[in-house]
Amino acid sequence: MYLSRLVLNPRDHRARRDLANPYEMHATLAWLFEDPKVARPLWRLESVRPPVVLLQSTAPPDFARLQGRDGYQGYFAKAPESKPYGLPDRLNAGLVLRFRLEANPTVTRQGKRHGLRRVDEQLLWLHRQAEKFGFTVVGVTVSRIERRSFWKRGADRPIVLFAVRFDGHLQVRDPKRLREGIVRGIGHGKALGLGLLSLAQR
Repeated sequence: MYLSRLVLNPRDHRARRDLANPYEMHATLAWLFEDPKVARPLWRLESVRPPVVLLQSTAPPDFARLQGRDGYQGYFAKAPESKPYGLPDRLNAGLVLRFRLEANPTVTRQGKRHGLRRVDEQLLWLHRQAEKFGFTVVGVTVSRIERRSFWKRGADRPIVLFAVRFDGHLQVRDPKRLREGIVRGIGHGKALGLGLLSLAQR
């Protein structure tokens, strides 16, 4: 696996477009890979000033592939940084790690998906995901809640969702299932910059 840190140029009109619309960002980042379905890119906007995107993938990104497209030469403010990400392959049961997850906590009622707005509901959702993906939440803070609204090409109405950022510590219970959650992403909205579970040593 690979982790990349991308600093976008806020003066570039394509970068501004992507920062304003996660669907456009997802489409742009897909150009970094010959086969995005194999690379399984997940991304998250880490900061706005400067605009920094964290990108995870199972294949190395090819930045020349994107910058070779017409109009993308000034997309990055500085040379992108990319490195192998070996932590998911070194997980052991009982290991305690720091984590960050920006996700769209939802529940399905009568066949319709509903966003969870209350913090207690969001935390219960996180614990359900932990059970599913083989880890235990040791401690967590809901560090940010945002209501996001944007348009998808061809849609007749905007998409509205709640993005919640969780920061805390987790303990590995099942390394195989946790690695699956890291690769697949957690929750809905993966094309919208959500679902990337970042881990780091304490």
